[in-house]
Amino acid sequence: MFLLRYFMFFAMLAVLYISRINTESIADYLLCQITDLEDMIKKKEIYHASMIHELRGPLSAAVSGTDLLSLSRNLSQEDSLSLAIIKQCNDIVLNLINNALDMAKLEAGKVELDFQFTHV
Repeated sequence: MFLLRYFMFFAMLAVLYISRINTESIADYLLCQITDLEDMIKKKEIYHASMIHELRGPLSAAVSGTDLLSLSRNLSQEDSLSLAIIKQCNDIVLNLINNALDMAKLEAGKVELDFQFTHV
């Protein structure tokens, strides 16, 4: 957002220098463009958050299914190994989706960070 405003400011200066037309109309136009871009960015953030949330539901069902299968006592050693690989892949993808959802929440301003000291 910060860089976008500076880009628009310098674009306005370039237009003023080249065309030398009414500065108020250019400023109004650029302000309108900035607000339109900010609205599009907000819509994109909302879309990403809802899309990521929709992906998490089916993946959670797949994780639950593999958890139930792993409780079975009639699995061969090969099936147990395959199930462990599937569970590991499910966990990786679920972690990625959760991280993306957290980032979407941060971008939308719906999460407050709680900074705490820790010993390293």
